[in-house]
Amino acid sequence: MQLNDEFVEKLRSRIGDECTVEWHNYHNIRVEFSSGDLKVYLNQENKLLSDFDFVYFKGFFRNSEIAGVIATYLDQTKTPFVCSELLNHIALTKLGQLTRLSVNNLPIAETIFLQNDTFARSYLQIAEKLSVPFIFKAIDGSGGDENFLIHSEEQFIGALKKFPDLLFIAQKFIDNDSDLRVLVVGSKIELVIKRQRQDKDTHLNNTSQGAKATLVALEDLASEHQELSLKAAKIMGREIAGVDLLFESGTGKPFILEVNASPQIASGAFTKEKLDIYSNYFKNMVK
Repeated sequence: MQLNDEFVEKLRSRIGDECTVEWHNYHNIRVEFSSGDLKVYLNQENKLLSDFDFVYFKGFFRNSEIAGVIATYLDQTKTPFVCSELLNHIALTKLGQLTRLSVNNLPIAETIFLQNDTFARSYLQIAEKLSVPFIFKAIDGSGGDENFLIHSEEQFIGALKKFPDLLFIAQKFIDNDSDLRVLVVGSKIELVIKRQRQDKDTHLNNTSQGAKATLVALEDLASEHQELSLKAAKIMGREIAGVDLLFESGTGKPFILEVNASPQIASGAFTKEKLDIYSNYFKNMVK
């Protein structure tokens, strides 16, 4: 019998028939994100955590990012839980970012998070929900690394086997031909860079993956998209941020890919312009 089993059995013996006690681990968690809609399930039971009357996090330090997502969902659904300190977690990966963007109703691609062992058994369900092809990327990946456009189960399983120590999310693929990096410094938009892939065999618009970068005049970025970028940075609490915007082909609908806390200042495209912006910002901050 595992330690948690013993703990639960002792609780049950003391509580009696007054309530039912269950325990579950983080490997049985499924998170579904979309704009304005965050849901957390017990995956095997397909049961929302908000169906419980109370949730106790017996341990969360090794899974603090996932626990923070769960706590945010429970808070949103007014489901009592312990400990409330999880609501103050730092968004270390895309999981934390997507949580905040989702609950603040900002536009994000439909996304699913599972642990890798569960992902490996769930290709058909993922493909049915997100359609094929779909994006599969590491939650802490950067520069387009560990980012795949999945067309088949074989390719899906291959990505998991290649990076067994990484955690992934699956996302609906938004057809596009480029994206924008909106550089926010001091809570103001200071630079807009269009990134457009040149290789037809990739879906990535990262300059580190060979995409072409061009500067976009601020006045050419629609006011609503400027407001969206500033709101995303503010929600993340990032006075300096690289907000990545993607626009769906045909509809022009915007999606936020990421709000980078460290947006390639000394590397990537237009380093001189970025360093000039930073230099002025730092000088103004210490005046």
